[in-house]
Amino acid sequence: MKRLTITAAVILIATISSVEVLASQAPFPSVRQMKFPYKATLHHGGSLRLTNTNGSITLHSGPGTRIEVEAQLTVRGVDDRAAADGIARTVLVTGGDTTNRWFRVDGTRSGFSGRWSSTVDWDISVPRSVNVTIDSNNSPQLTVDGMVGFVVVRNFNGAISINSPGGPVLVDTVNGVVDLRYSEHPTGDVRLSSLNGSIRVEVPDGTNSSWIAQTFKGDITASSSVSGVFNVINSTGGVFRARTGRARGHTIQASTITGQIILLSAGDDVRSVQSVIPESYRKSPDTVTVASDFNQFRDLFPRPPSARTFVFQQNRLLEDIQLRAPMGSIFLGDVRGSADIVTQAGEINIGRVVGNCTAESFGGPLNLGEIWGNLVARTSAGDVTIRSALAGGEIRTGGGSVTVFSAAGPLDIQSGGGDVTVRQTSSGVSAVTRSGDISITMSPDVQHAGIEAHTEGGNIILTLPANFGGSLEATIITSDTTGSIESAFPGLSLARETIGDRIRIRATGRLGAGGNKISLHASEGTIQIRKQ
Repeated sequence: MKRLTITAAVILIATISSVEVLASQAPFPSVRQMKFPYKATLHHGGSLRLTNTNGSITLHSGPGTRIEVEAQLTVRGVDDRAAADGIARTVLVTGGDTTNRWFRVDGTRSGFSGRWSSTVDWDISVPRSVNVTIDSNNSPQLTVDGMVGFVVVRNFNGAISINSPGGPVLVDTVNGVVDLRYSEHPTGDVRLSSLNGSIRVEVPDGTNSSWIAQTFKGDITASSSVSGVFNVINSTGGVFRARTGRARGHTIQASTITGQIILLSAGDDVRSVQSVIPESYRKSPDTVTVASDFNQFRDLFPRPPSARTFVFQQNRLLEDIQLRAPMGSIFLGDVRGSADIVTQAGEINIGRVVGNCTAESFGGPLNLGEIWGNLVARTSAGDVTIRSALAGGEIRTGGGSVTVFSAAGPLDIQSGGGDVTVRQTSSGVSAVTRSGDISITMSPDVQHAGIEAHTEGGNIILTLPANFGGSLEATIITSDTTGSIESAFPGLSLARETIGDRIRIRATGRLGAGGNKISLHASEGTIQIRKQ
């Protein structure tokens, strides 16, 4: 594996003119850009994988058996020192051989303590038959042109354009628009999915294809050349099945929850498309406004609801409730039993549950108050805010922050990208985030508890009572020579070693009288262990 670290020295060797200092405005007045060119052999039928966090991506087919890459790093800082810190912390890594190549960005996130942010924009040329996989968190524009190999694209936010593909296509996004356009007849199956964005598919006139389009709360529109039948599937949504041409051909699947699906043949006027969903089904469920009802439950919720209307609203329930909503936000004030709530997309607001509580959304924030029983809170995308989890529980978000004001039972928290904050807990905690800071504060009367905190791009702050006991193992891996582990508890052993061009710092030892294991791991960040 070859590791390429973006620092001034390396870039100056590669291309002296690639470092630019640009003018900007507050709050990030210092802006710096650096270019990283790369060329190598990649044979036909090989594979390329790119993992990016922030930045636009353009990938297109090129001649021969060469891969040519130009990556541009842009760092915006509150001052020159912050911008330089961002340059040092954003690392490009590449590896592979002549049949498989991969690129990854390490350390790219929205700065540390808000002092800097960085993006990496990519322009890549590869042989046309290469199989391509792109994973990105926030690409404002992601474009793949003229590839005949297998194309796989996953992007959390941003528009995705796939032009003139010649093989199978798989696209998954949460908040992005998907635009797929063929210049020739499809030669592979297609699956497109967007949680909240629209999807447009255009094929040449006379293409032999089978179409499957599904929506839960959006719309499906098609030109007159795409004829088929729409079927309602219980209360969870509907499916439109159609065919173009005279033969079955390859299958094109498109699904969305809140967006619009547009199906076209080349030459069709997009303004002439019509909905294929019957008028009776397209009517939205009755919604109720509960802004006035929130006031009587204000003390239960950690924050006011973001939604203003709800497909289901119940102020008080004296028994268990189980609810499955195909779409829309939900409001429950006070549940004197257990609650099992699922919505395909929308915000879930629950003031109090005296029994066990399951709250699951396939796209939307979770706003939960007092949960007396065991808690299971999951969302595919959105912030999770919990006032109190008296019995602890499991908390998951595919992308968003997690905030727990208080907990009295063990917590198991995972975020695909976002900060994790536990303001006070009297039990054990496991907190993992792909990118974000982690802050955990133990209750003053707690002397022992198992703690695990792991972030791939952020800082960790752990605040403990003065008489807290445990067995500590803390590790940071960083490309920054100023990275550190700070502890208000004395007697720890500190080891520092260089691994390639990165630094690993480990702190181990016993806190107080010892006890449960405390495991902390931070990449490209710092660790602080504070004493109350």
